[in-house]
Amino acid sequence: MTPHVHESRIRVRYGDTDQMGFAHHAEYLLWFESARTDLLRELGFRYKDLEKRGILLTVIESHCRHWAPAHYDELIRVRAWSEEIRRLKVRIAYEIVDDASGKRLATGHSVLGSIDREGRPNPLPEDVIAVLSKGLRKPS
Repeated sequence: MTPHVHESRIRVRYGDTDQMGFAHHAEYLLWFESARTDLLRELGFRYKDLEKRGILLTVIESHCRHWAPAHYDELIRVRAWSEEIRRLKVRIAYEIVDDASGKRLATGHSVLGSIDREGRPNPLPEDVIAVLSKGLRKPS
């Protein structure tokens, strides 16, 4: 089975950049979040629907490796895929590339822990694991 990789296109806004004209490092985590949300939606789970079921996914780890800067008004592609799924956590990987050249700008991942409304570990239901596993892609 071909793993599911979601791709979001984002235009770098002026407010996303720093004094050097580079996208500020904090923006990359926001772009990761946007692509992660879209990936889950494509796989059949909107965050708000999971929350209605009492499944809360909280970021317990995040990492970003910057390879080259994104600049104001550039169009970038943010790729996201599920890399690991366990009963209590999901690891989502990301790659950001320049849309025009395909040049890699950043790579990273986030690990989301499944908790209940009281903040206690809450195992993911089998249907959620099954759907997220369809998009599973091992790290390269």
